[in-house]
Amino acid sequence: TSVFKSFTAWGFRGVRTATGDALMALGVSAIDKVVLGWKYDIQSRAWFLPALNQLARRAGPIGFEEAIHMGFDTALKLASARERL
Repeated sequence: TSVFKSFTAWGFRGVRTATGDALMALGVSAIDKVVLGWKYDIQSRAWFLPALNQLARRAGPIGFEEAIHMGFDTALKLASARERL
């Protein structure tokens, strides 16, 4: 994640997005994809939105530790989306 932080600080949006796409190919969890997307403002349609969709549609609810990790505001929004599905 230090790569994201550096590229964000330097304004290298294209390189940052490409780095994010390469990182996501390594099998990062849906929770971590959401956290990285919000933290570094990378809402890539290639991995961020599918991660949100996966979390909204999975069988189990968002756990307490997951909510802490992603932030309660995001967890509550996901819970609301899950209720509407």
